[in-house]
Amino acid sequence: MYYSSCNDSQLLSFVGFRNELAMLSTTRALLQSRLQAIKSVALDRQNATWWQKFALMYRDGQEDILNYTLSAIENMKQRTIHRMMHALNNNIHPEKAPFISILNPTYCQAVLEEGSSETNSLITLDNVVITLKQMLDKDKAFKDAVTQVIDDAEENEDVLFMLALIRERANHHSRWKFFFDLTTSSEQFHDEESQMEMQELHASLFPALTEECPDIFPAHIFTVDALLWADFILNNYSIDNPLAIVPL
Repeated sequence: MYYSSCNDSQLLSFVGFRNELAMLSTTRALLQSRLQAIKSVALDRQNATWWQKFALMYRDGQEDILNYTLSAIENMKQRTIHRMMHALNNNIHPEKAPFISILNPTYCQAVLEEGSSETNSLITLDNVVITLKQMLDKDKAFKDAVTQVIDDAEENEDVLFMLALIRERANHHSRWKFFFDLTTSSEQFHDEESQMEMQELHASLFPALTEECPDIFPAHIFTVDALLWADFILNNYSIDNPLAIVPL
């Protein structure tokens, strides 16, 4: 919607960090599947005919190209993560949500030009995104509570993530406060179907969780509107493999 009538090609070269990470992850997965297909076949190289040798030369060349491209993708990912880290360390945040360049040209220009494009230090993705593990590890009380009241954490990962996001948003000292402040008005974008789903989810969890752990799940924080916000964040700011929120 935002880019459909864009005539400025400079605004199309970089969409946003979520798009960059998703593109790199998808491309990497596609190329790795191709590389695995090449490596999965056992070949008799010693008794190959002359035409099979030429085929093997081509096959080896394809493997080299795939390995080189995968290495290039990893370097691009590291440059992207370093730019994100630069933005976080220097409190350079987008002005508007969603965090796309066409709405935040000044922010995107700053992180692309000033962010370190090449560095020898390794920064993991966990340092610049929000993950469920990250939130649970730093909040033992919440982790213990959800472990007791929610069965099969893996199957209910989305629900746990939403509850963790709501709790983290209530933390006024959160590292991601700027992100929560910029996205808090997102509830208005939900349709009737989403509202019904979140109302049903809320009814299945509350007031049972509040009665079980009132200090962890206060009713005034874990509302239907809060679930709508968390659901919106998961649907619009997340990437897969691993599941993470991109707050930049």
